[in-house]
Amino acid sequence: MVDGKQCTMVWYVDDNKLSHKDSKVVDKVLAMVEKYFPGLVVERGQTLNFLGMELAFIGNKKVKVGVKKYLGGLVEDFVAFDGVPHQESVITSSEVVDDCG
Repeated sequence: MVDGKQCTMVWYVDDNKLSHKDSKVVDKVLAMVEKYFPGLVVERGQTLNFLGMELAFIGNKKVKVGVKKYLGGLVEDFVAFDGVPHQESVITSSEVVDDCG
């Protein structure tokens, strides 16, 4: 609890999520973390990426979760693995449905 409100930090390897009602509290916590882990990439807003998932906070306590970018990257990595496009591929990156947009 910080200033009477919940402050939540989720830490998984190199992906983190920090939230608090007051953005100034978030700034302070980020400054403390930055001392130990300089160069953090910080995303703010209603759409974030966490563990390969796109999280879209759409209001009224609802969140859309998508993995389009992650799956598209996997497909591209698979094709690039040996430099030969695989015609028998089950899915292409253009076929991945945008479920978070």
